Amino acid sequence: MSTSYVNSAAPDGMGSLPWRVMFHNGSSVGLDISRLRFMAEKTVETAQVFALDREQMLEQRHHQIDQVSELMRTRSCMRTAISEYFQGPKIARRPSLSVRVLDWAFSSRGKARRFRACCDYCNQAEIKRRGMSGYVARVIAG
Repeated sequence: MSTSYVNSAAPDGMGSLPWRVMFHNGSSVGLDISRLRFMAEKTVETAQVFALDREQMLEQRHHQIDQVSELMRTRSCMRTAISEYFQGPKIARRPSLSVRVLDWAFSSRGKARRFRACCDYCNQAEIKRRGMSGYVARVIAG
């Protein structure tokens, strides 16, 4: 079972204390989403804005909850999904000739360092081979 954690605002006037909300690949997904929707409704109720703005605000919060929920249940690279969520899709553009000449003339020759660990999806084989604790220990050790 995979569990993802998302920080969210605390309900019922508890300030900005971080609460952990879990999205499971099991039967409690609906409960987690309904908890987030409840918290969004309480936040919008206490907001000091016009009624029309409240409706738009609540609609936006529900849309964001749906987006994050979908993101947590994705069956692809989590790093790519998060990058695309915040930055939009990555578009590879070929640099201009002048930029390539400057890179050739002034850039260092060292190889770019790759990430050893990407996400649970991309590193499934290693997680299976080492076990979860062995995998986490390797990631932390660098």
